[in-house]
Amino acid sequence: MKKTRAIAVILFGAVVVSSCTQINMAKAKLGMGSGDPEEKVAIVASAVADKPLLFHSMVIPKGVFIGSVDVSRLTEAAAYQKLKQATDEYIRSGKLTINANGKSKTVDISTLKLNYDIEEALQQALSLRNKTVEEAGINLMTGEESAGDYRIISLKKSFDHKVIEDIVAEMGKDTDIKPEDDSIYVENGDIKIKKGKPGKGLNPKKILEEVSIALDKQQKEPVECKIEEIKPKEIKEEDIAKLTGVIGSSVTYYNEGNVDRSYNVKRATECFNNMVIMPGETISYNKITDIGGYRAALVINGNDELEMGVGGGLCQVATTLFQASVRAGLTIVESNNHTHPSEYTKLAMDAMVSGWSDLKVRNDFDFPVIIRCYAQGGENYYEILGDTEKKNYEVNLVAGEVSTVPMPVKEIEDPTVPYGKQVIEKEGSVGYNVATYIYNGKTGETYKLRDNHYTARTRVVRVNKGVPTNVENLDKWLEEYLKNLENQENGQALP
Repeated sequence: MKKTRAIAVILFGAVVVSSCTQINMAKAKLGMGSGDPEEKVAIVASAVADKPLLFHSMVIPKGVFIGSVDVSRLTEAAAYQKLKQATDEYIRSGKLTINANGKSKTVDISTLKLNYDIEEALQQALSLRNKTVEEAGINLMTGEESAGDYRIISLKKSFDHKVIEDIVAEMGKDTDIKPEDDSIYVENGDIKIKKGKPGKGLNPKKILEEVSIALDKQQKEPVECKIEEIKPKEIKEEDIAKLTGVIGSSVTYYNEGNVDRSYNVKRATECFNNMVIMPGETISYNKITDIGGYRAALVINGNDELEMGVGGGLCQVATTLFQASVRAGLTIVESNNHTHPSEYTKLAMDAMVSGWSDLKVRNDFDFPVIIRCYAQGGENYYEILGDTEKKNYEVNLVAGEVSTVPMPVKEIEDPTVPYGKQVIEKEGSVGYNVATYIYNGKTGETYKLRDNHYTARTRVVRVNKGVPTNVENLDKWLEEYLKNLENQENGQALP
């Protein structure tokens, strides 16, 4: 520590001596006190303005803030410590209040998973360090430094948007009115546009921006949010003109005899009929089908067992939409396979939806697409309309090599089962590992979309390996018992 200070003192002294020498040389040129004072200052300034200043090259200039923290005249280490202390304290004990729609909600900053990028902001501040007398604004007559430019450097951060989105949804659930987007219908074979209606409500995107600013400032005042008009999604005539034909389709089949499941398939399918996906837009299956009113049908529960649950059949609708979207050349943003193979489609071709699993599809074309679909007669059919001149190539799903996972077997000893027999209590099945690929006919390439693991089901059987209760089986049991003893004496493993 003493050695470091000594080096710093020597360096600083060298700079001072160098600067004094330059000033003395300038004074000599001026004739020791003769001439115009302003001219003398100009000459002295020109003599030293391009010389490095040790102190001013080590600290952040005056007037520099990072977020709401003043880091003026601080070294890198001191500025980092001050920022870290301020941000840690805010994250630990700070609060954020949102006022909207006559309601108020306060959350602890600690619940937002807030993280500041101190290093990046600090490097920006350090890049402003002065290197010469002129840059530092030093008055050579008084030795004082000018105030400098007032600069605020943004402190980049990340936080959990979902916490804020959930708050906004809760505040607006009683008053928000969703817009009715423009839709299409077919009349005499022509596609027509039905104009939508605007809605009103809180704007989650804008509120997130306001919250972000508040977190920058470590603001104590509430974030005030207003009800806004929400414009419907607009469809233009020129968009309709680009819908020249079907660019992708799929069909899966269901049992109409299962009335409740069939009802769910139809209800979910109706959510997508005549839906428009604009260029760059991403749709979420879970959000679109979150309309309620579904009936109880067979679903797979968390214990990997079939049981009655609300919404049975929705996965089949997601699967049909998934396949049609791939064949239409749309981008699959999110998809997952089922725990076990589905009877209505092949391995690697399914799409499972649940509370944690969604199907998300994005339109990366420069033209809109329209979904047309139905569920009737045991058919769940989807077709996607688009520009057949631009999308004039094949895209399809391809299953990779399949590997089998053996079926586990669990035996339960049961003396009521006849000796040598077994009773299957629960059927099992083998599992599979297989990848999902997408073939693109435009590029001729095949790329992997995802890996799928279909879990093997355990077969449960009841068996009786005890002493038989009748003479016929007793002879057989004794024969096996003696054979096992002989194997044991010969050092062989028992079967």
